[in-house]
Amino acid sequence: MPVGAMTMADSQVVGGGWISAEITKTNAEGMWAALDHCIRNPQDFKDVKDVAWTDGPGFLVRTMTINATGKIVEEHIRTDKSKGEMTFRTMDVFTKQETGEERVIAMKVQPLRLEFYSRSVCTGARVHWAAPVEPLQAMIPKLVKQAG
Repeated sequence: MPVGAMTMADSQVVGGGWISAEITKTNAEGMWAALDHCIRNPQDFKDVKDVAWTDGPGFLVRTMTINATGKIVEEHIRTDKSKGEMTFRTMDVFTKQETGEERVIAMKVQPLRLEFYSRSVCTGARVHWAAPVEPLQAMIPKLVKQAG
């Protein structure tokens, strides 16, 4: 487990990273397909609405409203299947530029697991992510079901 990675027994924020338990009811191909579906249909996996997306130059542009806060979020989402990574860069509301951090979903194999963390776009160093772990935990069975 990476330094700073959290288990369910730790604080209930992502912090330096959170890794799911082993996923045994699907394989890596199925999970990647489910993750791909999730980025285009996040309302199937989390509490959001008003989702819209378009293909951008090398990334997907997604806008959605977070139901709990009413906040509208715009993101650039990049996928790299060879690395098993999907990255989400939030856009600044005022400048319309990507912020300096990206949220990462990294698919680990042998055993199959998903790791969630935030890192600096410039340095690649992990940074603290104050988001609660619970919504990520709740996503895992939904992804497994989507993966079939």
